Amino acid sequence: MIIQGTRLVGGKYSAQGIVQNGLSMWLDAGNPASYSGSGTTWTDLTGNGNDQTLVGAPTYTAGSPSYFSFNGINQYSTGSTTVLGVNTYTKMVWFQIDAATDNNLVSSDAGGHYMFFAGTSTLWAGNANQPPYSGGGAFGSAMSFSTGTWYCATVVFTNPQIYLYVNGVQNAYDLT
Repeated sequence: MIIQGTRLVGGKYSAQGIVQNGLSMWLDAGNPASYSGSGTTWTDLTGNGNDQTLVGAPTYTAGSPSYFSFNGINQYSTGSTTVLGVNTYTKMVWFQIDAATDNNLVSSDAGGHYMFFAGTSTLWAGNANQPPYSGGGAFGSAMSFSTGTWYCATVVFTNPQIYLYVNGVQNAYDLT
């Protein structure tokens, strides 16, 4: 099974031709050039200078895969640059959840486009700044997510359309 340049091998995901050109930001917890295994700097591998600062001491786990665990309360990463434009772009994240609680996967500091869990096993995506989402509207995924399972979620914003993909398959969309 191929998922955006990634292959499921023996129940674990492994890199196979990861797209490296044209990215705005590329963070890889398993690459020592991106994260050394300690400290608060998570380096952007694109060379665009979109480095992130880890806040609240999230737990780092080295292995296959290497990853950060954020507590959903006061642990996150933040940057000092504007990474994406406001109309058309893609955000992708590998994740697993430990419980059906509030989990923000991707967002913007201005409350723009986002992808999150809200106390359920449904993944939500939306745009808080543009109609029809002004005031925080969102649409939910068509599947439920299990705890302890790795997923690749991608949300594509092509103002005003929003598409949600899970493991490389279109899962939900809003064409408003």
